[in-house]
Amino acid sequence: MSERLLYSLEDAAKQLSVGKRKVEELVAADELETVKIGRRRLVPSEALDDYIERLRRSA
Repeated sequence: MSERLLYSLEDAAKQLSVGKRKVEELVAADELETVKIGRRRLVPSEALDDYIERLRRSA
């Protein structure tokens, strides 16, 4: 998707063209992987790619 390795929840939402709340729901439902660095929760770029691929396969 991009050269960035990690995205904030807000930036991940922008990449997916959804709201931050939707990303929070995906994280809570274990549909979108995150990592924690300090107090920050970040979404790896690979997790975004994996999520999009799962959406494509289910369509």
